[in-house]
Order: sequence, then structure tokens, then C-alpha cells
Amino acid sequence: MPFEINIPPLAGQITNAYITEVGGVTPINVINANQDFAANLEWQLCGFLVQFLSGHWRIRLLLESMGPTEEYSLPLGGKTVPLPNGVVCPGNPNCTCWETDIPVTAGTVEPGLYKAVIALTYESVLGVPGPMAGFAELGMVQIYA
Repeated sequence: MPFEINIPPLAGQITNAYITEVGGVTPINVINANQDFAANLEWQLCGFLVQFLSGHWRIRLLLESMGPTEEYSLPLGGKTVPLPNGVVCPGNPNCTCWETDIPVTAGTVEPGLYKAVIALTYESVLGVPGPMAGFAELGMVQIYA
């Protein structure tokens, strides 16, 4: 899943994204409202300019309601991952890799059907959005009571 980068000669992609029950099945799309779960994301950025970038990634799990329930952007304000926390990708020294999860505590999301998406954006050290962003569609998720 590529993401858009308006800084040539950089290239990036989301390499893996899924939802899992904490201590349960991976991947999952039917979740008990009383069960902790998490959205997991892995991505990479390639090119010689990566080493000169500062700032952080902002990651959010977006749950769009397919009915009368509330919509969610988790965690509130998004999770930040500093760019320096990346590691050299195995087998590709020209790329930097990151991975993170967004834990969701049981009872946070009300029962219903949702379209799940992970949004990944870049922000400068001042918190200003920059020219890199992507998303991973995780499909439909049913939260039941």
C-alpha cells in the first residue's frame, strides 16, 4: 500500500496493517466489545534523504460507522512515532522501517459495524503537517456485545 510523498526522490509504502484481539486471533474483523484489541501498522520510507528528516509520524485508527453509532478517531489526537525511532529495513539498507500499534481498551467502541482505516501522516518538529501521508483500509469490523 503506497503512500503519497511530495519530496522526490523519497518513496514509501505501508507494508502491513491489520487488527488483532489482544491475546487472541490475528487478523480479526469480529470483536467482542468487552475485549481489548489493537490496530497494527508497519511502513517504510526509502531514499537518501530519510536520514535528514526530523519530526514524527502521526497515526490514527479511524472507525466510520455503518449505522446509527458514533464514529471514532483513536487515540484522541493520534499516536506519534518519532522519525528517529525507525530502523534500517532488513535486506534493504536504503530504507527505514517503523512499526506501531494502536491499543483500544475494551468498552471504548460501542457495538456496531464500522469501516476501519489507519491514517499515517508526517508532521514537522513544530507539529505542522508535511508532504507525506497514506492510509491502509482494514475492511469492515463488527463490534458486538
